Amino acid sequence: MLKNSLLLSIAIGVAACVPKKPGNSAAKSQSADVPVRLGIGYDTEMMRNKDLCITYDNEPQGTKLGGSGTNLTFERVESLDSKMSSLGFNSSLSLSYAIATGKASANFASSLKETAYSATYLLDFSVTTNSYQALGVKVKDDKKATDTPQEFRKICGDRYVSQTTEGGRLLAGVTFMFNDKQSKESFTSAFSVGAKAIKWGVESNTEITKALDQASEKTTLKITLNQQGGDARDLQKSFPKGEDVMICDLKNSAECKKIIINLFNYAINVFPESVNKDPYVYSFLTEAYPGLPNLTELGDATIRANKKATAAALDETTAKRQQVKDLISTPNGYGTDSRRRELQDVLNKMDKNYRLLASNLKTCVDGDGACQPVEELGLDHSAYDPEYTTPAGDLQNAGAIGGQGGGEVTQTCRDYLTGLHGESGWILDRAGAVCSDGEKHPQLGRNQSTAFDVRCPSGKLVTGVRGTRESYKRTTAVGSLSLICASKDEIQSGNTQGQQVAVFSPDEKGQALEYRCTDGTAAKGIRFRAGHWIDAIELQCVKVF
Repeated sequence: MLKNSLLLSIAIGVAACVPKKPGNSAAKSQSADVPVRLGIGYDTEMMRNKDLCITYDNEPQGTKLGGSGTNLTFERVESLDSKMSSLGFNSSLSLSYAIATGKASANFASSLKETAYSATYLLDFSVTTNSYQALGVKVKDDKKATDTPQEFRKICGDRYVSQTTEGGRLLAGVTFMFNDKQSKESFTSAFSVGAKAIKWGVESNTEITKALDQASEKTTLKITLNQQGGDARDLQKSFPKGEDVMICDLKNSAECKKIIINLFNYAINVFPESVNKDPYVYSFLTEAYPGLPNLTELGDATIRANKKATAAALDETTAKRQQVKDLISTPNGYGTDSRRRELQDVLNKMDKNYRLLASNLKTCVDGDGACQPVEELGLDHSAYDPEYTTPAGDLQNAGAIGGQGGGEVTQTCRDYLTGLHGESGWILDRAGAVCSDGEKHPQLGRNQSTAFDVRCPSGKLVTGVRGTRESYKRTTAVGSLSLICASKDEIQSGNTQGQQVAVFSPDEKGQALEYRCTDGTAAKGIRFRAGHWIDAIELQCVKVF
């Protein structure tokens, strides 16, 4: 299930830099003529830092600050901004060249964003081999030395690194996607974990498996991985079936727990050894290069305006892409199959917009081409309609006609309900859902009578039912029944009068009832109560887009 191969690769680059000041470090007193180690030379083809920008000698030019060790934390991601900062991102995506090009880590950080229907936790496992303060280190190419600030910036960017941590870091975003908001509230109140360090091993494994036990069976678990340092091939070997994104349904809790066990086994037993063989500088403290303005501030007023507008549009596109991805990932996000396909088309448009914006921002920052205005990039603005980031929400019950006898069975269409088929006499004996894509669900009930197959007129959907509740053989059943139908345009405009289509109406002597889907919704399924006959019928409605 490799949705984005970049996530699975070793995420290397300025996206891993911690954007905070290193304090009164010795590096700050270095002359502008003596560059220290760089952190922004980013190769967009290889998705890694340029080697020539990260070559430095250790002692005596670099002062060792600490030894080796491991650390594991498991915490709730309640604020994406603060978490992005700790992962090496600016809290705002605007004017962030690193995020425009550092797609692997950027996509991972975006995956940590919570929605109204999800709760996200971050497993952060780090292996430290060494930590250094870089002092007076010159950056060299095989062909020439870059002794001047100008050459230095031309090759590697306009920021330098004054402190580094070598080793590796494994991040796992653990997201619980709930069927409704109530399930999320119940889960988060029952399972509370603050930002804390936990013992790697049994305790850390127990923390997440305890969370699985607290979640309802209607919950879906999604795990997204991001590795910095070590050998990414080991990650692929450990998760051959579900690589960078693993998804499981908690109806099969054993399978979900197996994935968790595999994750911790990899983190604790495989990853540290991999890092020891192939360590990487995964943490940086960065500062602007002495005496040089930031690249994003260079250029005339028009270029600066284009940079700012491009970065803002990239910020918006990144956020909306993630929102659409979230909707596609869960039924209460997309609602119907046709809606899911529509959202996938929208996501493809956003991906194209993202590539155009990222390319333009890179050009604006590097200065190696025309920095174009956003309006001249050929973006597809139809993808930004607010409708495409609106969740469908939970199915809504419209109200039942009938009694409490029989067993409950729900039939749900992939898109919308458009009719019923079955058999009827004095009461509704047998019935099954008919869907807009032509699918017919099996008939419920066992009595045999006169067959019927009733559907809304072409282009219309079921929006309500009208009928009677009849006393029959000392119980209550469905007497007469009619479907109320309306077109999508009528539903969206609030014209809910609809058209009535009779399923059967023998005498209509019972209690008359009518139930309709709420404004803006139509029936997606039916909840029956049935045994020998149909004891009750109730529509389940979904938002119509």
